[in-house]
Amino acid sequence: MDKYDVFISYSSKDSQNYATKLVNEMQKLGIKTFYDMKDIDWGDNISEKINGGLLNSKIGLFIISKGFLNSNWTDYEVKEFMGHLDKEKTILPLLRGVTKAKLINKYPELGNIRFVHSKNYKIDQLAYKIKKILIKRN
Repeated sequence: MDKYDVFISYSSKDSQNYATKLVNEMQKLGIKTFYDMKDIDWGDNISEKINGGLLNSKIGLFIISKGFLNSNWTDYEVKEFMGHLDKEKTILPLLRGVTKAKLINKYPELGNIRFVHSKNYKIDQLAYKIKKILIKRN
């Protein structure tokens, strides 16, 4: 059984405030999130915590920005989540200031996965969409 509903992957260089707001909205809806700012404590082994979050989450929400596309950490997270992808796990690519072409150029394996643009939704609307996906999966 998964410990988390959603693993949040983002670049702290350009999306941390956005990710925090989205996590707060999801938590209001009872969505259990793995979010590094709350789930990794001082002194924790970062890689172990990230791996645990990835393995124990139903959904990988990837907030794909310019910083995301240039980050070794987020690259690792995408590849790890994809490596454990099965019928029980879902990837939600959320484009934030980048094009689908840039996403597919970096991650061709995400080319067949439906994505959304953050500019088309308010944060609370995205949280509701994620909640609906979780309800549908159960």
